[in-house]
Amino acid sequence: MRSTPPAPRRWDGSPVLAHRVRRSLQICPDGVSRLLRCGQSGQCRDCGNRIEWYHRSTERAVRLHPQELPAARVPAVCRWHVSSGVAHPAGDGSSWCRLPHAVVCPARDIPPHSP
Repeated sequence: MRSTPPAPRRWDGSPVLAHRVRRSLQICPDGVSRLLRCGQSGQCRDCGNRIEWYHRSTERAVRLHPQELPAARVPAVCRWHVSSGVAHPAGDGSSWCRLPHAVVCPARDIPPHSP
Protein backbone atom coordinates (compact mmCIF):
# COMPACT_ATOMS: atom_id res chain seq x y z
CA MET A 1 0.00 0.00 0.00
CA ARG A 2 1.32 3.45 -0.95
CA SER A 3 1.55 6.15 1.68
CA THR A 4 1.55 8.95 -0.91
CA PRO A 5 -0.41 9.24 -4.14
CA PRO A 6 1.54 8.90 -7.41
CA ALA A 7 2.78 12.09 -9.03
CA PRO A 8 0.43 13.38 -11.77
CA ARG A 9 1.55 12.73 -15.35
CA ARG A 10 0.62 14.11 -18.79
CA TRP A 11 -0.66 11.94 -21.63
CA ASP A 12 2.92 11.33 -22.81
CA GLY A 13 4.15 10.29 -19.35
CA SER A 14 6.05 13.50 -18.55
CA PRO A 15 5.56 14.91 -15.04
CA VAL A 16 3.15 17.76 -14.42
CA LEU A 17 5.00 20.67 -12.86
CA ALA A 18 3.46 23.11 -10.42
CA HIS A 19 1.76 26.04 -12.16
CA ARG A 20 3.89 29.16 -12.09
CA VAL A 21 2.26 32.55 -12.02
CA ARG A 22 3.08 34.56 -15.14
CA ARG A 23 4.36 38.05 -14.61
CA SER A 24 3.03 40.53 -17.10
CA LEU A 25 5.05 43.59 -17.94
CA GLN A 26 3.38 46.87 -17.11
CA ILE A 27 4.11 49.92 -19.23
CA CYS A 28 3.55 53.43 -18.07
CA PRO A 29 1.25 55.09 -20.66
CA ASP A 30 3.28 58.29 -20.33
CA GLY A 31 6.59 56.47 -20.85
CA VAL A 32 8.93 57.33 -23.70
CA SER A 33 9.45 53.76 -24.92
CA ARG A 34 6.74 51.20 -25.60
CA LEU A 35 9.32 48.58 -26.67
CA LEU A 36 9.50 47.11 -23.17
CA ARG A 37 6.81 44.56 -23.96
CA CYS A 38 7.91 41.10 -24.90
CA GLY A 39 6.51 37.62 -25.02
CA GLN A 40 6.36 35.74 -21.76
CA SER A 41 7.50 32.18 -22.31
CA GLY A 42 5.81 29.24 -20.66
CA GLN A 43 4.53 25.73 -21.27
CA CYS A 44 1.17 24.55 -22.56
CA ARG A 45 -0.87 23.00 -19.75
CA ASP A 46 -2.15 20.30 -22.08
CA CYS A 47 0.92 19.14 -24.00
CA GLY A 48 3.87 20.67 -22.14
CA ASN A 49 5.38 22.26 -25.26
CA ARG A 50 6.93 25.71 -25.12
CA ILE A 51 4.65 28.67 -25.89
CA GLU A 52 4.95 32.44 -25.78
CA TRP A 53 2.23 34.71 -24.40
CA TYR A 54 1.70 38.06 -26.13
CA HIS A 55 -0.87 40.74 -25.52
CA ARG A 56 -3.19 41.62 -28.38
CA SER A 57 -4.08 45.21 -29.19
CA THR A 58 -7.20 44.60 -27.06
CA GLU A 59 -4.94 43.76 -24.05
CA ARG A 60 -6.13 40.11 -24.06
CA ALA A 61 -3.36 37.52 -24.11
CA VAL A 62 -2.79 35.03 -26.94
CA ARG A 63 -0.62 31.89 -26.86
CA LEU A 64 1.68 31.69 -29.90
CA HIS A 65 4.06 29.05 -31.20
CA PRO A 66 7.60 30.28 -30.43
CA GLN A 67 8.95 30.13 -34.01
CA GLU A 68 8.04 32.10 -37.11
CA LEU A 69 6.89 30.30 -40.26
CA PRO A 70 6.68 31.32 -43.92
CA ALA A 71 3.32 33.09 -44.31
CA ALA A 72 2.72 31.49 -47.73
CA ARG A 73 2.36 28.06 -46.05
CA VAL A 74 -0.09 29.22 -43.33
CA PRO A 75 -3.82 29.92 -43.90
CA ALA A 76 -4.68 33.61 -43.53
CA VAL A 77 -7.00 32.99 -40.55
CA CYS A 78 -4.12 31.42 -38.57
CA ARG A 79 -1.50 34.12 -39.18
CA TRP A 80 -0.34 36.32 -36.31
CA HIS A 81 2.32 39.02 -36.39
CA VAL A 82 4.19 40.50 -33.46
CA SER A 83 5.07 44.16 -33.66
CA SER A 84 6.64 46.06 -30.74
CA GLY A 85 5.69 43.19 -28.45
CA VAL A 86 1.98 43.25 -29.39
CA ALA A 87 0.36 40.41 -31.37
CA HIS A 88 -1.87 41.32 -34.31
CA PRO A 89 -3.94 38.86 -36.37
CA ALA A 90 -2.75 38.61 -40.01
CA GLY A 91 -2.63 41.37 -42.56
CA ASP A 92 0.72 43.14 -42.25
CA GLY A 93 2.00 41.78 -45.56
CA SER A 94 5.25 40.31 -44.25
CA SER A 95 6.57 36.98 -45.49
CA TRP A 96 6.75 35.50 -41.95
CA CYS A 97 4.06 34.86 -39.35
CA ARG A 98 3.38 33.13 -36.05
CA LEU A 99 0.78 30.43 -35.35
CA PRO A 100 -1.56 30.25 -32.38
CA HIS A 101 -0.45 27.30 -30.26
CA ALA A 102 -3.98 25.85 -30.23
CA VAL A 103 -3.65 25.07 -33.96
CA VAL A 104 -0.55 22.89 -33.51
CA CYS A 105 -1.11 21.55 -29.97
CA PRO A 106 -0.74 17.74 -30.10
CA ALA A 107 -3.06 17.31 -27.09
CA ARG A 108 -6.05 18.65 -29.06
CA ASP A 109 -8.05 16.27 -31.23
CA ILE A 110 -9.64 18.92 -33.43
CA PRO A 111 -8.06 22.30 -34.20
CA PRO A 112 -10.14 25.25 -33.02
CA HIS A 113 -12.00 27.49 -35.40
CA SER A 114 -10.34 30.63 -36.72
CA PRO A 115 -8.67 32.74 -33.98
